[in-house]
Amino acid sequence: MDWFSMPLLRVFLAIGLLALAGPLAKAQESVVASKTPLDGPTALATDRVGHLFVLESGRVRRIDLSTGDITTVAGDGRNLEIEDGRRATEFFLGSLRSLAIDAEGSIFLGQGSQVRRVDAQSGVLSTVAGQFKGGRTIEGIPASDAQFWDIDGLAVSASGDLFIADGVQRKIFKIDADTRIVRTYAGSGRMGLSGDGGPAVAATFEWANSITLNSNGDLFIADMEACRIRWVDHASGIINSIGSLSDVERGCGERTSQPHGASSYSQPKVDADGSVYVADEAGDMILRVDWGTSKISVVAGRGTRGYSGDGGPASHAELANPSGVAVDSEGNLFISEFLNNRIRRVDGKTHLITTFAGNGPFRNSDSGVIIEAVPAPQPTQDSPGPLVDPLPLPIGRNN
Repeated sequence: MDWFSMPLLRVFLAIGLLALAGPLAKAQESVVASKTPLDGPTALATDRVGHLFVLESGRVRRIDLSTGDITTVAGDGRNLEIEDGRRATEFFLGSLRSLAIDAEGSIFLGQGSQVRRVDAQSGVLSTVAGQFKGGRTIEGIPASDAQFWDIDGLAVSASGDLFIADGVQRKIFKIDADTRIVRTYAGSGRMGLSGDGGPAVAATFEWANSITLNSNGDLFIADMEACRIRWVDHASGIINSIGSLSDVERGCGERTSQPHGASSYSQPKVDADGSVYVADEAGDMILRVDWGTSKISVVAGRGTRGYSGDGGPASHAELANPSGVAVDSEGNLFISEFLNNRIRRVDGKTHLITTFAGNGPFRNSDSGVIIEAVPAPQPTQDSPGPLVDPLPLPIGRNN
């Protein structure tokens, strides 16, 4: 039950991911995150010991949540050709799309059509799945021989199984930790939105692009084109939907004439209560699906693109292409903003938003105009509510 003679222990995505402070953390000297430029941050992950991992252009950063110090732990090197067995900081890691961290702190990266692993102790990089040339995966072959088109999402189970979301193939694959054999876990490969209440392997997706796991091992899938969050029960293998997000974002999934195109949902994360957070990249909002009541609400962003609102309610702030979310052990929400080149933090108790990392500035994707931050009015003592009223979902989860 290992990848490279190291057992993969229990993994919690967004609830808690354990990373060891070993050689990996010493890849580069730490600096203060709030004063450090970020270059298009996307995927995020937190751990149980107080670190936030950030995927950005060509590298992975690690931020100490207590001190605010930021460290480069993978990428940022000059070598473009990847060689297994060398330190991850020696390479420039282009085409990074997804991020997962196991309980020992080892980093799993989706890079093009391959999955890379950075060992927590040595900082050494290795390829654990996929070929350089993309293609369609054949059932029952070793992970090293498998072909993927794009590694859009990654997750690691408590038993060490690796899950891969390939949006082009419209499938979720599972790599067994013991045998390292690839099998289809969800998706028939056909385009559509069907299969709820039946086996996950028979379901259809429009574009299953991001995944995460809860503490029970249930898999959550963000279908960016269908504007739907779906989940697979780990015990039965049955798939269902927990939310149709089109009721919150009008025009969801439709190609529009607006510069940023259709709304697309990515990076689902689960909090300690089981509720799911998802980034609406084009709608510039963060949505929350309540697991207990099956209701959906906007927790950050007011639906207009920009950079404003620090110090005020998160639901009144402007975001710019939020591409990733993470939740720490205290319930604080972290949001990566691709166009703002910043990480925002929403306090779990007060719901107030602040800039946690990156010094921007926001650049309008169409005009190129740089916009400075606009502070929020003085917040009140009351905890702010969501921007919109929670909406009942047309398709509920199984109880």
